[in-house]
Amino acid sequence: MVRDFAYSVNSPLFHGQEEQEVKRPDSILSLSSPEFHGSSAHALYDFIPETEYELGMKAGDIVWVQYRQSPGWLVADIHDQTGLIPETYVEFIHTL
Repeated sequence: MVRDFAYSVNSPLFHGQEEQEVKRPDSILSLSSPEFHGSSAHALYDFIPETEYELGMKAGDIVWVQYRQSPGWLVADIHDQTGLIPETYVEFIHTL
């Protein structure tokens, strides 16, 4: 078994499995667009920060995503703290 320690032990990618395809609604607004004003999301996996700029979260946490910092990384607020979280670790909550 191959393990990829860049991912949380709760992530299928940690165990060498393919990430499940998540069907997400098409977005008409980019996360890095100046018109994007934030969105709620919930954490799919635990994330343990490795730098002072990253923010830890537990699966099921509700986070407020401010914007995309760089490919794969989001700036988010969790429990009154702000930091970077991996984009693939959250699923956006879409309201109708």
